[in-house]
Amino acid sequence: MAKGKFLKIILTVLMAIAVALFCFACKDEEGDSAKNTVDTTKYENFYGSYKIEYIFPYGGEIIISLEEDGRYEIYEMYIQTDGSYRQITEKGTYTKSVGYQSGDVVVAWYFVFDAQSSSGIQNGEYFTLTMGYYTENLWKDRIFFYGEKNGGQPTLHMTAGENVYKLDLVIPTYSLTYMAGEGGSVTGTKEQTVEKGKDGTSVTAVADYGYRFVKWSDGVTTETRQDKNVQATVYVTAEFELILPVYTVRYTCSEGGGFVVNVYEDGSDLYVETNSIPIVQELIEGLDGAEVSVYPDDGYEFVGWSDGVTTPTRKVTNVQENKDLQAIFKPVYTYTAEIGIGGGLGEVVLSSETAGYNNDYTVQATAVPEEGWAFYGWSDGVKTATRTDTLTEDFYVEAIFGKVFTLIATGGGTVSCDGVTAQTVEVVITSNQYPTPEAEAIAQSGYEFIGWFTDEEGMDQASYSEWLFLDFYDQQRTYYAIFEQVE
Repeated sequence: MAKGKFLKIILTVLMAIAVALFCFACKDEEGDSAKNTVDTTKYENFYGSYKIEYIFPYGGEIIISLEEDGRYEIYEMYIQTDGSYRQITEKGTYTKSVGYQSGDVVVAWYFVFDAQSSSGIQNGEYFTLTMGYYTENLWKDRIFFYGEKNGGQPTLHMTAGENVYKLDLVIPTYSLTYMAGEGGSVTGTKEQTVEKGKDGTSVTAVADYGYRFVKWSDGVTTETRQDKNVQATVYVTAEFELILPVYTVRYTCSEGGGFVVNVYEDGSDLYVETNSIPIVQELIEGLDGAEVSVYPDDGYEFVGWSDGVTTPTRKVTNVQENKDLQAIFKPVYTYTAEIGIGGGLGEVVLSSETAGYNNDYTVQATAVPEEGWAFYGWSDGVKTATRTDTLTEDFYVEAIFGKVFTLIATGGGTVSCDGVTAQTVEVVITSNQYPTPEAEAIAQSGYEFIGWFTDEEGMDQASYSEWLFLDFYDQQRTYYAIFEQVE
């Protein structure tokens, strides 16, 4: 058989198959094709994509992508114009490329028609593309793609065995992402999705105070940009550079306190968590720093900052130089004054229970006896009822109260007790006082001592001796030393 005749037979057979498939597809679309329709939106690489320029000689392309676990080879392609098929095999009429991706194999054929070739589509022609490829089982698994354009939106069909699928047109989209590096921000829509060939919306890189815009990471040097005729994913970062000095502000705490890191309540109690880790802030010239707060440990108080600021919460404003600032804490001493065991009753009035930096470590205490009792002295030997102490450590003292004994001399003499000599002497005696105090009657010249009496008239004598022992538990509180003139 002659070669030309053989080709003619093959062409006729193929044309018949294509026409039959096309008719079958149309029929199937009216019947069961809906259930076989492939929604290719889930598969970016499983689509038919068309250029608008179907009318040549302006040129155009059809891209068919199929994602499968196999490898296919193109073996023939036909275009139908004016009711007849022409096989596109002549030199220069199309180019073919095959691409692969990792993972699932992606095989794509790209056909670019050249309007200058003798067998290319001519100006004003509409066409039906019929293209097939085969696997190892040549005819059993034959798959055909054929396209239509009859003045409306192009469509693409695929036949596989007895099934006919209408492939939905999937227009490739690309993401446009605009990020900002340190020192600035981006205004506008920073995350965009744009169809292939369309334009994105404009975005602008805005520098922070102290910075200036340099460029986008892809080399664009204008702050405002708009990516047009998008053909690929765009992921760029706006780059900025520092143009003002940067100063360091360093905060530290002396012993006795720390920086507040957490405050919380537990019932009616308030708890403050602190740590003493230095805080370092890097600030551009003229900016304000962040607030810091400090809190004293138990037994300490906040005094102030090394630069004279007295509030525990502070921040640096309009920084113009490096700063090293320390929060200063001082110990607080406890002043404890209680009632002693002298047997007497009373109270202690304090100016403060603590002594610290803010009161010059000074505390004042006053012992106040109840009626019928008297202040005897403090446990550390101080005899004045009101005392002032400047503390250098925690301090403890007791106020001791006792009973008051009154000693009265009548006639020519005096009484003496506890280092005091006078006509009338009051003595305070405590329950634990040892030795027991003794009172002495001292006669003046020309007088003689008669005795100690419990009454002024000298009717009830308590002692003939010049010495009188005073007892804390004695009910008698007043004694008279009586003297008579010697004749």
